[in-house]
Amino acid sequence: MNVPVRVLDPVTAVIAPGQSAVGSTAYVADRLLVDPSADLDVVMTALAPALAELGWMVASVDEPRRTDVKQVARREYRGHVTLTIEQGKERLTTVPDAWVALQHLALADPRLAALVHLDHLVAACPGYWDGIAGYWDGIAGYWDGIAGYWDGIAGSSQAPAEFGRPGFGGKAPVSLVIADPARSVPPLEWAPVVVMLDTGIGPHPWFPRRDSSGHLVAGADERSVVTVHGAGADDTAGVSDPMTGTLDRLAGHGTFIAGIVRQVCPAARLVSYAMLGSTGSLTESELLDRLSRLVDDQHDAIAAGDRDRLVDVVSLSIGYYHEKPEDAQTDALLSKVLRDLGRVGVVVVAAAGNDATARPLLPAGFAAAPARDGLPVLSVGAQNPNFDDISLFSNGGAWVTHHRRGAAIVSTLPIRQNASGQESTLTRGSGHRARATIDRDDYRGGFGTWSGTSFAAPVLAGEVAAALLDLGPVALDPAALVARGEAAVKRLSPLERGFQ
Repeated sequence: MNVPVRVLDPVTAVIAPGQSAVGSTAYVADRLLVDPSADLDVVMTALAPALAELGWMVASVDEPRRTDVKQVARREYRGHVTLTIEQGKERLTTVPDAWVALQHLALADPRLAALVHLDHLVAACPGYWDGIAGYWDGIAGYWDGIAGYWDGIAGSSQAPAEFGRPGFGGKAPVSLVIADPARSVPPLEWAPVVVMLDTGIGPHPWFPRRDSSGHLVAGADERSVVTVHGAGADDTAGVSDPMTGTLDRLAGHGTFIAGIVRQVCPAARLVSYAMLGSTGSLTESELLDRLSRLVDDQHDAIAAGDRDRLVDVVSLSIGYYHEKPEDAQTDALLSKVLRDLGRVGVVVVAAAGNDATARPLLPAGFAAAPARDGLPVLSVGAQNPNFDDISLFSNGGAWVTHHRRGAAIVSTLPIRQNASGQESTLTRGSGHRARATIDRDDYRGGFGTWSGTSFAAPVLAGEVAAALLDLGPVALDPAALVARGEAAVKRLSPLERGFQ
């Protein structure tokens, strides 16, 4: 992802008269998203003089693939129009700022401005705290003084740094001696599908893939096969700085999530969309497009009677903070597409975030206002390994519906990720295998421990899949799929109770 990014500072942000105070958020600096219900000509007419006053202009108007609203009953998300802003050619100006442009539009026509949105930056939420970059990996660490604006303790001197240290929940290699749980699954006529939008699934013995001819590698088990669309951070060696041998903080995030689902529901079929690169972020518009396509695909599968193409659960370990939390439930484009997924029988599970704040992280925050005619979003905070305490880093509030283990949890990591692997000086040149202490950057063993609500979400997603498996297949009809999803959700305890 190569887009200009700005962070909205609540202290210095310009705000149109009559507008409520704002919170921090990150967004694409030169882009605005227009709801298709707005008259684009009217928007352009109102926006042009404001932009001209600032020395800016609309450089392009992009109308991407629009969804067919007739396909899905009561469909809310109908696509969006993207406006790209650039500097004018006639005088020196500041670089474009979508928030400033939006406030000028609100000054001219507040009701019209309500249909125009920022393109938020959506980031992964792994569990690490080093005093500079909390939840916003790739953002907060690059802007001095910004980290504290997320309203929580991550990124500040009061951050729960112990969760970032190996032995206390920080990412570290471990040895796991169990075989792939999928190999013990008996033959099944149907298995639930869990979709993950993350960094992909990297090379690992638990996750064989088919080659271009559709064949499995020798010795691979059909029950373990995963489907990965695209190439993400987990397909690389994960080394962000080859000069110093630094392992990317997000390396293995998606593979770790996949391993958690595999442990909780070995029978689930895993489908990954590799949408996050090494920075661990994507734009809201990219997320909207992928989720909307999932709605389309679900409808097509139902219409074709193709049970193998159905999606049952979507696990999201990503999110953003809306600049106006009081408006997010009604005006966020993302809330609309998630409700559309719920109407076609897809359970969405979202991580609550790692900033120890009550401020809702979206999409998890949408759980506070469930749709009346579809499945709700389930938001998940993290528990400690004792099955009792809520993890200190976990976001919280009435909008968090469930808690699952997310601290010092063990799962899979790509076996090619190794940032150093230096030979011991005591045995170098002796002809013997090297002796060394544990290398915290060497994940060739394929397993590690990590902390974060990112990893509590797939625990719950796996539980949903297991409940759906127990309930069995139903008629390929949205109403039947929603009813089965509701029955599965009712089986879930708000807290993970531990061993009985």
